[in-house]
Amino acid sequence: MMMSRPNLRTMALALACTFAGAGAMYSFQAKAEPPKSSDKDKDKDKTKKGEMPDAVKSAADKFFGTTYTHKTAIVDGMTQYQCKGEKNGHETEAVFTESGDLVNVRKFMKPGELPAAVLANFRDDHKDAKVTKVAEVESHYYAITYDEKGSEQRVKTYPNGRVWKHSDLDSND
Repeated sequence: MMMSRPNLRTMALALACTFAGAGAMYSFQAKAEPPKSSDKDKDKDKTKKGEMPDAVKSAADKFFGTTYTHKTAIVDGMTQYQCKGEKNGHETEAVFTESGDLVNVRKFMKPGELPAAVLANFRDDHKDAKVTKVAEVESHYYAITYDEKGSEQRVKTYPNGRVWKHSDLDSND
């Protein structure tokens, strides 16, 4: 059986559409976000207390006592140990470097405990928003300001010496 030219064109078009659809599906799946993990999966991501370096375990024990959970995270190429527990009556998260240096502390509080000026400033921009979670954050880093070739610069580093941010002071940083 011989096919006519219109039939061949129709078949070629159908074949092209099939491949285009398959390619689009592949691209969509490749860029799709992974499924959200459940609370059970989150618990699997936590490392055991004994898996922390001794310096981190010692620092976390000193900060929290012996009751806290932790997980390991890679942030900007740096391994961090995120420990959560209670400190001074507040749920608290402390982040340590691999050498046990404290980088961040987040003390969670009730929205009603926000200072009045902070809440007023927030309400100026977000009148109808419902505040669901509040944390007072302390960051621990060193800011080194220096002059190099007539240009004033600033480098911010974590306690372990890794550069966090570098800026030319003329850029309003």
